[in-house]
Amino acid sequence: MVRAALLAACLATPAIAQDWQGVVRMVGDLRSADPLATYRSAAAACIAGRGNADGTALIFESAGWAMTPDEAGLTAFQSQHPDVYVLASETGDFCAAFSERHGTDDATKVLFNIVVAGFLSLDTAPGDLGCKAYALAPGIVGEITSSGNDPVCDDARSSSIRITFGPAE
Repeated sequence: MVRAALLAACLATPAIAQDWQGVVRMVGDLRSADPLATYRSAAAACIAGRGNADGTALIFESAGWAMTPDEAGLTAFQSQHPDVYVLASETGDFCAAFSERHGTDDATKVLFNIVVAGFLSLDTAPGDLGCKAYALAPGIVGEITSSGNDPVCDDARSSSIRITFGPAE
């Protein structure tokens, strides 16, 4: 009961009280032997980059992730786990962490952990794909889907946490 009240209080904290260092601390497991911890850190790194493509790339490169740019304006970052990777736009408007082993329920828990650590907001927001999406901070939306070219909203075997960056309102 106390734990639920504490969580509710954290989630109700105004966006002005964001703790970006809390999000940055969650990036520390990018080299973890645990794929779920690596996935959580990858999503946190996407958020911590706050739409700065070069800064986001530096986070992943510093952790030893392989970087592969492509002609479509995307950069892929590959972790030591073949089933955990990131795609980011070269313009910085989105960054998405993917897991081919953790479903959308796990992705939701991952995003909630980051929200609590960073005192981010968790307001329902419209997403690009019509799935669960949350306004995390002004101009930052997190949407949870499956992985793949035709993502769905709920999948037990794969997931993506797509962070989009737009103008702060």
